[in-house]
Amino acid sequence: MTKAGLRYQVKGPVRTTDGTVKRIDRRTGFAGETWTTEQAALEWLHDQQAAGRKGDYVEPSKQKFGAYCREVVERMRIRPQTRASYLKNLRNHVDPYPIASLPLGQLTGTRLTRHYGQLEASGRKDHREGEGLSARTVRYLHTTIHAVLAQAEKDGLLTRNPADAATPPSAAEARAPEMQCWTAGQLAAFLGWARENSQNFTLWHDLANTGKRRGEALSVRWRDHDLDAAP
Repeated sequence: MTKAGLRYQVKGPVRTTDGTVKRIDRRTGFAGETWTTEQAALEWLHDQQAAGRKGDYVEPSKQKFGAYCREVVERMRIRPQTRASYLKNLRNHVDPYPIASLPLGQLTGTRLTRHYGQLEASGRKDHREGEGLSARTVRYLHTTIHAVLAQAEKDGLLTRNPADAATPPSAAEARAPEMQCWTAGQLAAFLGWARENSQNFTLWHDLANTGKRRGEALSVRWRDHDLDAAP
């Protein structure tokens, strides 16, 4: 009996993935659920025992969410610029918050959704600190978190991906505003001015004539050029 009312405790043997048998003794499930009836407690225990017999029993990890996020991103097979972007988002939008110190096994879709809501309300860290993040930024963070927790499943640290049960901003909410492009005349006027007044004229000229995105243009290195073949 607890202050909240009658609650049941689960005790029983379960087979782990290495073939050994351990005794579990829990007052809550892996996602923090409690049991108000004996039947519910027994069903939960039987589910774990059935998973153990199939070799699928996983006791969720106590590793901290923030630390695990960084560990996974560091070993992802992605471009350095993408890795830097992921790490910056984690540093600004996960590490300073209580969710970073939460064990993986206690992470739920509800907790992730609550965290996203907090970021949308007051998550900015720039000169407008305290204002809300855009839906686009929060959805981008959710994509990163979903990939990290999918890896936790593969690593045998979670039985399921809690990000599947979260509610981030929708794709429609996160859609970028429609771009308003210059006319040919406006572009010509700008390049004419830049040729005489801007040290970045070569960059502007390159962007205007190739259609590169800003990040693509800024990531170009000397080895990407073939000066001998240039016209």
